[in-house]
Amino acid sequence: MTRKKTLTMASVLALALGAGMAQAQDHAPRGPGMMPDFATLDSDGDGKITREEMQAHRLGRVQAMDPDGDGFVTLEEMKSRMGEAARARAEAQAERIFAAIDADGDGRISAAEALAAGQGRGHGARGGDPARLFDRLDRDSDGAISKDEFDRAARHFAERGGKRHGEMRREGRPGAGHPERRPAPAQD
Repeated sequence: MTRKKTLTMASVLALALGAGMAQAQDHAPRGPGMMPDFATLDSDGDGKITREEMQAHRLGRVQAMDPDGDGFVTLEEMKSRMGEAARARAEAQAERIFAAIDADGDGRISAAEALAAGQGRGHGARGGDPARLFDRLDRDSDGAISKDEFDRAARHFAERGGKRHGEMRREGRPGAGHPERRPAPAQD
């Protein structure tokens, strides 16, 4: 395979995987202090969360980080537990992304599947159609993305992401702007 063909294939696969990652949804809490879902906290299933249920859940999380059961959590124990949780989330996300891209279900992603993974997605979707994304980055329409065009896009996305994060924090909305992270509407 020629160097150009290898680079093209790698770029296409990276774009497809990026599009798949944008489509994947991970409903697990994302870090310390993040709220689990209602069903997890409502351990007795009565449709209400009591103070005791919340405390029991929190105690369970602490105990899960104390594998030797000595009643104390060391930094190493915490890092180990958090690493395991992060690996589990990453593996689950990789499985969802892979399944979404592996259209024929043969356990391999072909070039055609990688190319098809980003096609037909709307402008508002993260990742978007790779051809459309390329055209947006190629501001002078010369058929190539220059270092300047690439850097400009990177600055734009960094500023846009930082602005959204700041707005969410000011409004007290954890995960706002990301449908998969929005809290569920209150039940009457």
